[in-house]
Amino acid sequence: MPAILLIVVVNECVRAAVSMLIYFQFKGKYQLVENGEDNVWGYQSPGGGNCRNVLFIAVYENQIDGYRYRSKFSEEVINFVAPDGSRPYLKLKKIFTRAKGYYCWKEDETFDISRHVIILPEDEVVTETDLFHLLEEKYSKDMDETMPQWQEIIIPRFQYDQYKGVLNGGNKNGKLQSARILRFHHSYGDAGSWLLLYSFCMAGGKIPYAVNPLKGYPVPAGLKFLYFVNAIIFSTTSALKATWNGRHMNNRLVTPQYSGEKFYAWSEALDLNILKEIKVKTKTSISIILASIVAGALRAYGQKYPHPEKKESFGDESYIGAVAAVLPYPNYNLRNRFTIFNFPVPTGDMTSSSRLKLTYNKGVEFAQSPEPIVNYLMFNFFGRLPIAIHNYVMRSCGTPIIFSNLPGASETFSLWDDAVAEGGAWVPLLTTAGLSIAAAGYKNNLRFCGVTDSACMRKSELNFILYAIQAEIEQLAEETVGSV
Repeated sequence: MPAILLIVVVNECVRAAVSMLIYFQFKGKYQLVENGEDNVWGYQSPGGGNCRNVLFIAVYENQIDGYRYRSKFSEEVINFVAPDGSRPYLKLKKIFTRAKGYYCWKEDETFDISRHVIILPEDEVVTETDLFHLLEEKYSKDMDETMPQWQEIIIPRFQYDQYKGVLNGGNKNGKLQSARILRFHHSYGDAGSWLLLYSFCMAGGKIPYAVNPLKGYPVPAGLKFLYFVNAIIFSTTSALKATWNGRHMNNRLVTPQYSGEKFYAWSEALDLNILKEIKVKTKTSISIILASIVAGALRAYGQKYPHPEKKESFGDESYIGAVAAVLPYPNYNLRNRFTIFNFPVPTGDMTSSSRLKLTYNKGVEFAQSPEPIVNYLMFNFFGRLPIAIHNYVMRSCGTPIIFSNLPGASETFSLWDDAVAEGGAWVPLLTTAGLSIAAAGYKNNLRFCGVTDSACMRKSELNFILYAIQAEIEQLAEETVGSV
């Protein structure tokens, strides 16, 4: 503890000096990044093949006016004034960069909303297949400081693949729809803070959250204090060991160097009510069920695609890098406020219901572990250190797979009076993860969205994993509920 306190004091003194230096050198146009978690996403893997972008998609019930959307974004998002009088989204007029050995925010002196809100040609129909080609060939490129680091891409005419070729229709009602892709460098904020942006700027604060980022779950203040103290005093070593093991474990998904070629896919829209029935029947939680399902899909993947060098693709147990928001968020600002921790899941040969029981038992054990909060504190601590030290820590830690559960909205909502039909999300590959899966929920539907790098697997393998997830859900439902 004394050593950590000394490092903190020295680093904060250095940061203060550097902050003054860059203020005068760049005439107030640069400022150090305050939130250490924002700096996590400054890390680039060896060879620079990682992609630090998050991708969201919203499919609308009908077609939307892209030019109206662009105008309103400029007026009602960039210039949004919060109830406390602040303007939290001026961050969108800044560029994530570096100076004097630290990550910085730089004022974008040539900011042009038309470079950030892009409208695709209105006379072209973009199908699902076309969409994934766009994501892989154009919008998966890393958003460094030489290009816009956040963009909204409006697709005026979008069509699901099953309706391709229908002249007057894109959905079951025979109408073309619109879609919108949000892609952003993760340093700007996480999914929860972007959801707040959409709620307060585009939906009048009325998005029916499955989990409200500003409230979270009620935890007594005394218990929260003891949890933090326990995390700081007793558990730093174990957390560091777990993140170190995640990078160096003998797992086929660990990818020390990315190629830069990314593959994107999503599952069919699945009925969330099935998972709710399983939850009630087994007395577990949706998060535990999802972790068990992913573990079963990894097992099926290892059997379908044996690794050429490893007899056991995953063994009896594997790590999942679980992403969780640290709630509640203090205000409306775009920020990163999450933790990633290596959660062990059973990937051995067993029934789906047995796998769920083992996953639940692991979850009960892990509920007492301070590792999630330790990792959150570590992100903030190391993120405020000089880039060289921060990057060394990032290179030393990792996980085979990133998994994020994004509950989204529990009911239908509209953005600027345009009803949203469904959504999806793809989260980045961090450090050595060869696979990233997000479970994106909207109303009673759930999409599993996957991204990988060609250095880890082929597109066909990614598709198989998503199919295997659906098969695992059906098998688990049959074993626990009795029917699908």
